[in-house]
Amino acid sequence: MTKITGLTQFEKTYIGYVYENNRIIQKKLEDKKSNIDFLLDPNFPTWLVRHSFGVNMGEEDLSNAPIETFLDDNRSKNFGYQQRSGSVRDLFYNGLRIQVQEHEYAHAVGPIHAGIIEPGHFRFLVENDHIKILMIRLGFLNREIQNLLIGKNPEKGTTIAETISGDSTVAYALAFSKCYEESVGFKVHPSVSLFRSILVELERISVHIGDLAGISEDMGYYPLYGVCATERGAGLTLMETWTGSRFGKGVMRPGGIRTNSRTTLEKAKSAFYVLKDTYEKKILPQFHRAASNSTIKERMQGLGVITKEQVSKYGFLGMVSRMAGVSEDLRIEDPNYPSWEPLDFRSNQHNLCGDVWSRFYLRMLEISQSMT
Repeated sequence: MTKITGLTQFEKTYIGYVYENNRIIQKKLEDKKSNIDFLLDPNFPTWLVRHSFGVNMGEEDLSNAPIETFLDDNRSKNFGYQQRSGSVRDLFYNGLRIQVQEHEYAHAVGPIHAGIIEPGHFRFLVENDHIKILMIRLGFLNREIQNLLIGKNPEKGTTIAETISGDSTVAYALAFSKCYEESVGFKVHPSVSLFRSILVELERISVHIGDLAGISEDMGYYPLYGVCATERGAGLTLMETWTGSRFGKGVMRPGGIRTNSRTTLEKAKSAFYVLKDTYEKKILPQFHRAASNSTIKERMQGLGVITKEQVSKYGFLGMVSRMAGVSEDLRIEDPNYPSWEPLDFRSNQHNLCGDVWSRFYLRMLEISQSMT
């Protein structure tokens, strides 16, 4: 399967990041001369184009638009949702005005909303109990990371990369380190590369346990929530034992890694076995208890479905593709993951079909996979 997963522009040259043959490769896109060319090409998802090339175009004032235009099939064209003045619009949310009559009221949610994490704004126009208009704006938080990295030395650059996503400190720092090492032609020792992979998987385990807690809390299943919310600390403690930081801050650096000089082999092994016992004796039994309860599964099955076709169309990778039943994993042919075995999608096809249950189930599969 080939699909576009990212876009960027360097000195008027457009670059696409393409998933192909279980690898992400860069390709120059010679046929594209402007940002709008991407927006008009159905091979490039709108969300990806807006995320890559969108610009701040100020507040949207639709207060003079009659209600019929909001309900018209051409409303995207009428309001210029995706472009305006020859530019791809709006990485930022600056406000949305709509017409409100005396007998109506408007209710706004966002722009930061915990349910979707990204900056998003929902504006309801309500008459009595009837929602007449629902305007949705899902934006992207442009933190200018690329500009912040320009001119920085490797040490400072890695520190910035670590802050891109708080629960993926190790992963982002490793990505930056690899980019830097490749750019200068530096080869790290195989043992360093292997230990880096182990730390990324440890971070993955901790995040998955925390996510299982979040899903369980959201659907009101507190036995699993209580265990996962508490026992996530076993993974973080192991990270601290190995690196000196519960979230792996400062461990990844271009050219190498930093470990906790105060730890010992006995402490490192002990912390690992605490995590292993926690998973096998506390988390896994509670997961099986939830999975065997039909009312728990029914709260998640058939909800929020993402299909295999959507995975391909929108360039989704990682967990999003795997929970939809697409066997994709960049670690399979990665030399830093020796003998890495992909998940068994054949026997799990009914549990990996793109819904919320699939997200729930996949996390437990991946914890088991990483633990081994």
